[in-house]
Amino acid sequence: METHSARTNLSKLMIQDINRIVHISGELRCANKQETVISLLSEIEVLLGIYGIMCGICERYSKSVLFFVSTCRDQQFIEHLFESSNQESFPSNKIFRQEVVNESLLSFLYLEGFECSINKYQNEILQILIPQLHSTNVRLHDISKQFTSLALTTRELEVIHLVGIGKDNWSISQILGVSERTIKFHCNNIFKKFGVNSKLEAIGVYYTRVQPYKSLHQSCH
Repeated sequence: METHSARTNLSKLMIQDINRIVHISGELRCANKQETVISLLSEIEVLLGIYGIMCGICERYSKSVLFFVSTCRDQQFIEHLFESSNQESFPSNKIFRQEVVNESLLSFLYLEGFECSINKYQNEILQILIPQLHSTNVRLHDISKQFTSLALTTRELEVIHLVGIGKDNWSISQILGVSERTIKFHCNNIFKKFGVNSKLEAIGVYYTRVQPYKSLHQSCH
């Protein structure tokens, strides 16, 4: 049976590879969680026969990284990339693709595992997947911005989480070691930030717009 490493030298994609690319493209189009994207990046790693993919959004001129998702295992490499991102360009010894999002933002794809130029097989795959990856970058960046715009404090996040699992104000005050009046104060602030008038509505916003994207936001900062 032909191995994947042997196939990477071919210029034409196999049927099974095309099926995997179609699957990954479809999943990327609707991916809105960090875990989902990292899983898809891992599939792309296998398909390309490389390791360590990073993609995200950076400021167009300063190259300051605003958010990223990555399968890179080497923390020192990531720190080096971020140090380099503040220079005029990213490190040139790795494959790096970028696309202008708007006048101030760039979407980037960085492949740690490439030490030399890509072959025809890998290039065909990248040409298909790069537009989807850039679209995913933009969507996840927008999600991260939306999370930030809600601007809940750490204490407010604790309170709304406890409200979401059915705790009343008195119970929350005992758990957090503060007065019930303080809990009411935090709840009112949450209502204002979410634009709602009740705990039930606040819970809905929390579970649809905050909780699913909290890990994504934390990974970007």
